[in-house]
This record gives sequence, structure tokens and C-alpha cells, in this order.
Amino acid sequence: MLSLMPATSLLSPTHKNLSNGFEKHYKTQSKIKQSFNQAAQTYDQAAFIQSSIADHLLKFLTHPTPSKIIADFGCGTFVNTKKLLEKTKPEKLFGIDLSEQSLLLAHQAISNDFGSEISLIHQDFNQLIFPENYLGLVFSNMAFQWSLDFKHTLDLIFTQISPQGILLFSMPIQGTFENIQAAYKNNFYDLLSIQDLLKKTGFTLLKSSQHSFSHDFKTAYQALKSIKNTGAQTQLNSNTQKLKKNISKNLNYFFTDQPGFLNYQIGFFMAYKNI
Repeated sequence: MLSLMPATSLLSPTHKNLSNGFEKHYKTQSKIKQSFNQAAQTYDQAAFIQSSIADHLLKFLTHPTPSKIIADFGCGTFVNTKKLLEKTKPEKLFGIDLSEQSLLLAHQAISNDFGSEISLIHQDFNQLIFPENYLGLVFSNMAFQWSLDFKHTLDLIFTQISPQGILLFSMPIQGTFENIQAAYKNNFYDLLSIQDLLKKTGFTLLKSSQHSFSHDFKTAYQALKSIKNTGAQTQLNSNTQKLKKNISKNLNYFFTDQPGFLNYQIGFFMAYKNI
């Protein structure tokens, strides 16, 4: 059964929104949302690397969860959430995404044959969406790099996940887009920093690793277009520069070497709430 619901429908009036201080980031969040809305129609075809990353992430999922209530944070068009459904066969699954255009496609992709109760929620994961100790598994593939305060995001997840509940996610780390000029790419955490944030939040780390994924496009234009077609072009750093008209005539300028080659260094993390 599929349902669409506002994010606040699961929360009692006593729950407070924990996103204080994010008002100043409203413009950046709006840009992120706009980018993924614009890429909704092209995402599934362009996101072949993201799909491979999801396949690798799901191999981590060998531990039983304390409940069959699962949430996919940053579910997008549902293309990788289908794999999560097949792997876990939950009683209830929530797909959360900031992009309403992606969720419209997700709605179309959901089949009654899945055998799970599925709800799509249009919301930013930097909001408190679920009651405390509610979720048995939080899954997120290639979404947390868009958090404007990752420690805050982890704090929220820790609140919403149940004791012994699992957090399983992937995200780009340092070394991603290594051959793109530094002035034109976002900053990324390193593996140890993410491990440290998980521990400071209260999670117990079960497993983590990093792996490389890459693709060599025929031209620099095709490489940069692939980034746009997956919605991943929003600049989060105040020091990053936009494409200038004179530079756009020579896209090779963006690359320090190997124009058209995109490399991703991906961190994979599995942790649980040990309380």
C-alpha cells in the first residue's frame, strides 16, 4: 500500500523542530532542491555510478534490525530504494526527499507487488520527521553530502532511530573529483572525520570502508553534463566559483588533467544505536 503524507503527520505536538539555525541556509537548500527537481527526469539514466555505489552499500546489510520499519533518506526517484525493498522486505518503508519532482517519479515507480506499506515524505532530512526510537533502519545512498550541518543530521537520526537500530549510508569523501580545479568543487569529509562524528553522536561503528568509482567520458562537456543530470552541481562552499562565460568556451579548464574523467572516492558506513 502506498501513501503520501506530510512530514509532521508522524510527530506528536510535543516534538520540537530541531533545525534551529538553518534559516540562514535557506537559499542554499533552495538551490539544492531546484537542482534535483531539474534533474529528476534525467537522474535514473545518468546516475549509473550512484547505482553501483548503492549495490555496494547494500552488501553491508547483513545484521538483523530491531524492527521492520525502514526509512530511505534521500530516496530520489526510488530507483535504489527498490533494491532496498528487495533486500530487506520491510513491513513499512518511508522514502524521504527534498525534491518533489523526484518523489512524483518515485510514486510512479512503486508497485503494489512490493508487499510493504510504503509512504513518501516530501521533507529535508535536516528536520525531525519521526518520533523518537521509531526506525529500525536508516538507509541513505549518496545524499548526506548535501547536509549543511552533518553533525546536526546525525543527531536527528540518532533521536529517530530505535535502540540497536542500524544506520547505513554512503557519501563522497576526500579524493572525489580529484582532477577538477579546487575552486569549482565542494569540500568533502575524510573517512576518519566521519567515523569520529558517528562516535561523538553516540553511534557504535560496525563497519566502514572506502572504494573508488570512476568513469571516463569522451569529452569534458559530457562529464560536467553528467554531474548536472544527477542534480549534483550545487555549490555549498562560499569560496567555490560559478562557471564564467569566457571559461565555458574551454571546459577543459575545470580539469587539472584527464578532461572528462570523473572519479569518486566513496565512504561506506554501518553503525548502530547502542543504548
